Amino acid sequence: MKHPQEHVEPGSPILVRDEQPTEVATIPGWRLILSDRGRFWAIRQEAFPRGALRAGAEPAVDADTFDDLKAEVARQEEIAERAASGSGTPARPDGTARAWR
Repeated sequence: MKHPQEHVEPGSPILVRDEQPTEVATIPGWRLILSDRGRFWAIRQEAFPRGALRAGAEPAVDADTFDDLKAEVARQEEIAERAASGSGTPARPDGTARAWR
């Protein structure tokens, strides 16, 4: 039995399944990748500002489903927004507060 092959064309909101293009959802500002194992990845097209990175925003995230990926991207954007507005304490990647000296 042949398994369908899927991938997202670089720079395109098109999912290719067995060489047949199919429309898929996009996440504005993020490049999407569907791995050969079916894992969804998103890589931010523009770098986060340094303060957002210090606050724990990740420019590349992955998830088991597209809905989970959208939620994870939203979480990263929220971290960046809080860092830009100056609200909230920047955190380490493990979620604990970072002490500033």
